[in-house]
Amino acid sequence: MAKSSNDEQNRCQSDANIMKDANKSKAATDSVYINTYDENNRQGKIKKILLIVFSIGCVYLSIGLLIISITNDNTNNKLFSEPYIDQDLPTIDNSIKSLIGHNGEVTKVIFSPDGSFLASSSYDKTIKLWDINSGIVIKTFIGHNDWVTCFCFSPDSRYIASCSPDGTIKIWNTELGTIVKTLVNHQRMIYSINFSPDGKYIISGNSDKVIRLWNVSSGKLIKTFIGHDGYVHSVAFSKDGKYIASGSDDCTVKIWDTSTGKMIHAFAGHAQRIFSVAFSPDSKFIASAGDDKTIILWNVNTGKLEKIFAGHDAGIYSVAFSPDGKYIASGSGDLTIRLWNLSSKSSEATFSGHTLEVNSVTFSPDGKYIVSGSKDKTIKIWKIEIKELQKNFT
Repeated sequence: MAKSSNDEQNRCQSDANIMKDANKSKAATDSVYINTYDENNRQGKIKKILLIVFSIGCVYLSIGLLIISITNDNTNNKLFSEPYIDQDLPTIDNSIKSLIGHNGEVTKVIFSPDGSFLASSSYDKTIKLWDINSGIVIKTFIGHNDWVTCFCFSPDSRYIASCSPDGTIKIWNTELGTIVKTLVNHQRMIYSINFSPDGKYIISGNSDKVIRLWNVSSGKLIKTFIGHDGYVHSVAFSKDGKYIASGSDDCTVKIWDTSTGKMIHAFAGHAQRIFSVAFSPDSKFIASAGDDKTIILWNVNTGKLEKIFAGHDAGIYSVAFSPDGKYIASGSGDLTIRLWNLSSKSSEATFSGHTLEVNSVTFSPDGKYIVSGSKDKTIKIWKIEIKELQKNFT
């Protein structure tokens, strides 16, 4: 029994030692596991921090490279191009007065024949009469259903005729601002109109390539002039009313006999469409201008090209003769107005100040001022600072 008891005690002691060793081994294993977990966790956090720092560095590097790229492009390559006016034209407005009142681009400006008013038409569907001294609108003519492409005064200034893409020509009482008559026989857009020198007729140029002659008192269409192969953008009467000049998309200027409707001359010299034609005060010459950036002076009697004026950097939308016939004013898509000397073929002056294309130009009756209407919705008045020209009208 004693041996059995000792054996039992020895076995129990042996089991205890085995359990103790097992516990130590487990503790050691757990310690290694915990240390490994902590190390992995720490390394994971470090990796995340490094990734965040790297990402932020990449963002700042990208921003830096973009700034350098933009700076270099703007300085050397002009990748972000500036507006045309900032590149080549002066930004100082040297006009003496600006008239503001239209809510759309100004399509036409002219003085009344008696010099009492300045008038303008616009994309805002109106015609306005201005007091030139105060710059205040005296009267607004409202009646067209679309923008007003062109208008003109009767020779006695009592009436205004206007045309529009709405297909109508309206005749207005200048003093009252009321519509006297509406002429309807156009199926397409009307670009230009003009009163005859005696006030009895109106001519109109149309997108259907046809020129029409109207009787003012009856409102009836009495003649059509057919011969152009493109839109007719501009029409004008000679001073004596015997001839009609027209300019077209077909790049030609044509002269017509008013009484017979026959074409007398066809001038071919422009490389692109023609926007404006004008007779000289003595009707011996016609000036024409258009998309090819040139003004051509034509001899009405001989049909010959007399002179070419070049200098604008964009298409020319309007030309006008000075009252003495020695100068031409032109308005262009390059945002400027130029004054040309017919004897020298040179540009005497350039007027800058409009912020968009110049659609129309006209001389004041005394010849001392040029008035322009622009796509920028303004009308500007420019004083002509040329001694020789000032003497002519003193």
